Amino acid sequence: LNKKKINLLICYLLIYYFLIYYFLIYYPRGGIQLLESFNRFAAGDVYDWFEKKGLKLKIEEDLRVFPLSNSSSDVIDCLRKSALSKNVEILTKFFVKEISKTPENIF
Repeated sequence: LNKKKINLLICYLLIYYFLIYYFLIYYPRGGIQLLESFNRFAAGDVYDWFEKKGLKLKIEEDLRVFPLSNSSSDVIDCLRKSALSKNVEILTKFFVKEISKTPENIF
């Protein structure tokens, strides 16, 4: 990353943390539970994860991040490939009835 992108990411991260807490204050239920996820995966972590998976990203002037291709299907493809590489079975057109953790504390 060049210096301009690093500075933009720092600004983005500061805005991101402010927005998280603002969101949690006004989220009607479950805000505290969401805090763990927001703190576990920061914006920079997500950016790096996608880049390591081969999805090239760009940062717009207003700090929004998009695939370099401008195609949302590239994001979906990246997520799908990553899940399949971990032997995740992807089911469509099903309702989720329950999400639970294993004894190893993973979903």
